Amino acid sequence: MAAPTDFLAAPKAVADDQGAPQFGGYAGALASMSLEHLRQPWQVRGLRRRFVHKKWGYAFIASDELAVFFACSHLGYAANAFIHVVDLETREVLADAGVVTSASRARVAEVGGEGYEATLSKGALSLSSSRSAGQASYAIRARVQGRGEVGAIELEASLEVAGAGPPLSVIAPVVGQRINVTQKWAGMRGAGELRCGKRTYALNRSVGGLDITNGYLSRHVVWRWAFASGLLADGTRMGFNLSEGFFDPASPITECGVWVDGSLKPLGNLQFQWNRKDVMQPWHVHGDGTALDFTPISVHHEARNLLLARSRFVQLAGHWSGVIAAGGASYRLHGVPGVAEDQDVVW
Repeated sequence: MAAPTDFLAAPKAVADDQGAPQFGGYAGALASMSLEHLRQPWQVRGLRRRFVHKKWGYAFIASDELAVFFACSHLGYAANAFIHVVDLETREVLADAGVVTSASRARVAEVGGEGYEATLSKGALSLSSSRSAGQASYAIRARVQGRGEVGAIELEASLEVAGAGPPLSVIAPVVGQRINVTQKWAGMRGAGELRCGKRTYALNRSVGGLDITNGYLSRHVVWRWAFASGLLADGTRMGFNLSEGFFDPASPITECGVWVDGSLKPLGNLQFQWNRKDVMQPWHVHGDGTALDFTPISVHHEARNLLLARSRFVQLAGHWSGVIAAGGASYRLHGVPGVAEDQDVVW
């Protein structure tokens, strides 16, 4: 499917005045990502809601030498989180940790702008991304207790709203007559630092982004995802969000978009090619004039089989190169930091 020429302006809420979902891909933040005002058949109430309502906050920030990404997820009946930190120059993994815990340990607000918060803290792991009222930046914080020769990780950073262009907000159906609402934002100017033992990594020339998601999701969900934030050869900040397989295949809605120098442009449907048996082999994404290659550096891997849920999840850190075609223009990337993900989850 070819991409639309532009995104429409975002509505204020997920549902219209009659409680119907306002399906589409939009430029700009929703005032609220709440699902409360949806009517049947899209609304879920009672005990069932605890098992289908999923929400998470994800943060990514990278410089030439460092990439950090983490997520805090509230799954209704439980919560989980993970963090991955890698030195892009030496390929040393500074932190790779994950936890499954009680739902009470996590908080994920159903708003993407001011008032947003996604936090989880348990034992050696403490993660938080948030934007307070009146603030023009998102605070990105993480702490991981040190292990072995690698000292404790302390991240204090921010992602700036100014100059980043609008976020991409998507309201879309998923398989099983369920609904997902997400706000993606990439190509944001970063600042701050990460301390790892006696080492300090400056993030004042970093670029990053966010994924804030709230949905009633199917019991079994499979998807691929690509996300990047960095600089073009001329120093222009850019980022992209690409996905395949998450939404109902009968829907024309996608969440594929690219941010270049504060401008957000849509992309058409894209296809992922990767070796599931050896995910450290190069990945490829292509379609409608876009052709991208991903070179992995490190991987965060989870394989869990719990009573209520099971998952096979990999998210890799590395570099994206190639060409993105959007809005009648082509942008050539070389070594832009980002991630690639393969997710297969029953929850």
